Amino acid sequence: MSLKDVCEFLTVRETAQILQCHPDTVAAMIRRKELRIVRLGRAVRVVSDSVRALANPHTSTVHDKEVRQ
Repeated sequence: MSLKDVCEFLTVRETAQILQCHPDTVAAMIRRKELRIVRLGRAVRVVSDSVRALANPHTSTVHDKEVRQ
């Protein structure tokens, strides 16, 4: 098992391309906690699972289950 199998991280620009929106929209979504992020120093990376969950709201993630409890 590699790190890529466990979790993938995207830049704000990559996330915007996937969601077909402006990077400022992604930044606003991050501020509203709609997307999970990881900070690596000053760099911000979006957790790809949160992008998938946003694109397909009928699936729940582990994070969603934690929030609901």
